[in-house]
Amino acid sequence: MCNPEDIVKEASITTPDARRFPSLETASGLEVPKTMSPRSLDDLNEMYREMEFPTIEERMLRDHMALIDVLNNLNIEYNRYGLTVSSELDELRRKQEEMALHDEYERECDVLEVELANMKQKYEEMQKYNRHDIGDLRHKLDELRRMFNDMEYERSHTSLINRIFAFLRGEGPADEEVTSSLAYVKEGREYLNTIEKMLILDEIGSMPDSYNKIVCQHLIHEESVGLDQLGNALGIDRTALLRIVYGLLSKGIVVFDRSEDRICLQR
Repeated sequence: MCNPEDIVKEASITTPDARRFPSLETASGLEVPKTMSPRSLDDLNEMYREMEFPTIEERMLRDHMALIDVLNNLNIEYNRYGLTVSSELDELRRKQEEMALHDEYERECDVLEVELANMKQKYEEMQKYNRHDIGDLRHKLDELRRMFNDMEYERSHTSLINRIFAFLRGEGPADEEVTSSLAYVKEGREYLNTIEKMLILDEIGSMPDSYNKIVCQHLIHEESVGLDQLGNALGIDRTALLRIVYGLLSKGIVVFDRSEDRICLQR
């Protein structure tokens, strides 16, 4: 019969050293991390590619509809693993539909703004014409027609017109052609304008001296005058001259062309 002590010695000798074999560590499912926090979109897409999931492109961050589409596809892939992307996906889709409607409304508003601007312009033009009396417009049209006819006559009878005015100034003889045309000259635009200027200058000349008087005399002689030229003639600076011009402008006596920096009498 074997001695028990011998059996124990034999067992201790044949027992393998535990350090000769690799140890296997185990962990419970509760200790495995369930989430991962990618630091960039590239990190997230890299993880999706490893899992053969749809990836998210940079442009999708600016195109909400494309982003929703890829989230829907991700949701399908997640469902294969019993997971969901987010319970807020439906809410995101609803908000995107609202944003699409807002964009459509904004485009319609832009179109309406253009139409309203055009309507406003047409309305303002109609209001401008409504302020004019039809009789006054016809009178102005007749004046323009007469002026055109006068200009055409003067253009084709320049020599005769010069001889007529030479006779009126006492600088030339009056032959039959000149005397037969005196009636036209008397009714002509240039003759009437000359007589009108003479009467106005005579009336202004009898008024007390003033800056307004000098300005009006220059305008009658030259029809339109630049402000620099007028300021030099009056010997005043531009600020003082503008006060005079705006005073005459407020009374409807002159017209101020700001682009040309000139004034002329109101017709």
